[in-house]
Amino acid sequence: MSAIAGVYSRTGSPVDRDILEQLGNSLRQMGPDGGHIEATPAVGMVHRALHTYRDSRLTRQPLVGSDGIMLSWDGRLDNREDLEPLLEGDLTDDARDLEVVLATYRKWGVDGFARLIGEFALALWDPGTQRLLLVGDSFGLRPLYYHVTRGHVFWASRARSLFEVLSLPLAIQEEYIADFFTEPRPTPRSPYKGIGSVPGGHVLVADRSGADLKRYWALDPSNQIRYDKDEEYEAHFREVFRQAVASRLRSDGPVFAELSGGLDSSSIIVVGDQILEQEEVETSALHTASYVFDSSPGSDERPYMGVIEENRGQPGLHIRDEDYPILSPVPEDFRPDLPTNQLCFLARHDHLARQMREQGSRVLLRGEVGDQVLIGDAEMAQFHLADLLVQRRFGDLYRTTRSWSRVRRIAFLKLLWQGGIWPLLPRRWRARTEFLDPLEDWFDGDFARRVDLEDRMLGPVDDVGYPLPSDSKQYTVIRSGSRLYALQMCLTEDSVEARYPFFDRRLVEFMMAIPSEQKQRPGQTKSLLRRGLKGILPDPIRLRRTNTGPTEAFIRALVRQWGWLSGIVSEPRVVEHGLVDGDAFTSAVQQARHGMLGSPGQLLRTLAVELWLRSLELPAPRWTGARDEVGSVVEMNRGRDSRDRPTHEVVTDDRRIA
Repeated sequence: MSAIAGVYSRTGSPVDRDILEQLGNSLRQMGPDGGHIEATPAVGMVHRALHTYRDSRLTRQPLVGSDGIMLSWDGRLDNREDLEPLLEGDLTDDARDLEVVLATYRKWGVDGFARLIGEFALALWDPGTQRLLLVGDSFGLRPLYYHVTRGHVFWASRARSLFEVLSLPLAIQEEYIADFFTEPRPTPRSPYKGIGSVPGGHVLVADRSGADLKRYWALDPSNQIRYDKDEEYEAHFREVFRQAVASRLRSDGPVFAELSGGLDSSSIIVVGDQILEQEEVETSALHTASYVFDSSPGSDERPYMGVIEENRGQPGLHIRDEDYPILSPVPEDFRPDLPTNQLCFLARHDHLARQMREQGSRVLLRGEVGDQVLIGDAEMAQFHLADLLVQRRFGDLYRTTRSWSRVRRIAFLKLLWQGGIWPLLPRRWRARTEFLDPLEDWFDGDFARRVDLEDRMLGPVDDVGYPLPSDSKQYTVIRSGSRLYALQMCLTEDSVEARYPFFDRRLVEFMMAIPSEQKQRPGQTKSLLRRGLKGILPDPIRLRRTNTGPTEAFIRALVRQWGWLSGIVSEPRVVEHGLVDGDAFTSAVQQARHGMLGSPGQLLRTLAVELWLRSLELPAPRWTGARDEVGSVVEMNRGRDSRDRPTHEVVTDDRRIA
């Protein structure tokens, strides 16, 4: 993952070079391979490089076209071969990816961003229209934050860079924290008031008169794929899944992949091996990394990991929790950008990054959002019953409910209520039914009311309008899966570029367009993956029905790490900020230490917020430094008129379109 930042002067006054340099220096960990600054009188851009494939090493950024368009890019373009025929005559034979992106914008304008498939964030200054564009990819997998004032637009790949470099007053965005606690949705906010985030499929369009978020891409509910036979769906799935994995094997060094022993991570690895055997891809090798637990057998997946390692004929890297434990102390000078669960797994991620560095690797494949894209949760699969009710297929509804009732050992009427009727109730009614798990009682009551925590527990709203409940549910949980605070690798030193095959847009579009019956069947979640990878994925993995969970390991970690955690729990900042009730939180932690914990999720998130809040108490850093930290400032003046023009100031610091 590279990093970008910049400043747009909306009044025509010269861009402050010191701020550009400080922004660049603040992003050194994300872009350790050096950087450059380009500046006009109105706009300055910073790029910090993390080179992961050959094309990125040959492209200097920010890129400036012959027409003065300036472009800075953090990402990977996956569909260049589809774009090139459409751009014939607009590209040279040796065009780089970034030049393909620029040609796409020149040909189609803002609408062209919808044609770009990959994981990216970009900033583009168009002197012809006098507009700044800040763009996130389809699912917002690369971070891009902004701060808008009457005179300027500032942006950066880290929200904390803006907060610290601009010396903004500390004000916590409670709605962001509420979204983090309940994990319901990606958000156009950051945890700092006054700093926004560019959501997936959106572009921030800024000029002298204003700044607005506009949507340029969304999934299409009318898109349907229908075949006559199961085998046709299975063949199509194999094609798009293979494409998703192959795109993420683009690296001029070895690639690592997390192996948990579950269906998702195992599928990525076996298909990756097949691609390496049969095709020319840029990477030279695919290695696995697994987290193992000697002291917590209830959380250990080594028997299933071993199946994949034996199938590949090579062992993987095993990171023992006893050596790099959950809830290890966080370095006192560490400045995490956001509250993230990964703060609680910092030691093992740092060790993985060091091991990858020794192998010359910077790319890590991860299996996140596989459950959401493939329908891996039985309760989510039950929403198919509501489809049958909406479609008035009452005979199928009866037969399917009976089948699911036998498989899940749930009473027929209870299952019909949960999967068929409850999803069709108005949102507020659903929030008040006992089917929804109650909120943990350690949240401060006033905070819960201010942010409407009860409603947030229901997850995001379907904002594109899928007609069937199961599709609507799947769309919203995929949106939930794209939360930046869940996806970003949290490291103290090295940089790692995490890539997510299940977030490939082509794969998601396919899975959202096929019938629900292809995605799940009674007794068989992730049905299409299990059927489509028959003969490729070893049967002990392909046919497994259960997964271990992290609960045992987390409880043991609380006991083992209590020496330093006790100091946090005794004076929690989450209580000082009015987020959590102190007595209830302390009681919940003590109960968890003694094994009385249903799920560690909410407690884990609360500890993550606590660690992030404590990091905000560190003294402000000095990001000033030697000019060569980000390269020299390249002045540009192509004869355009840089004199002030009349402006109409209508933008506040937090203006947006959701």
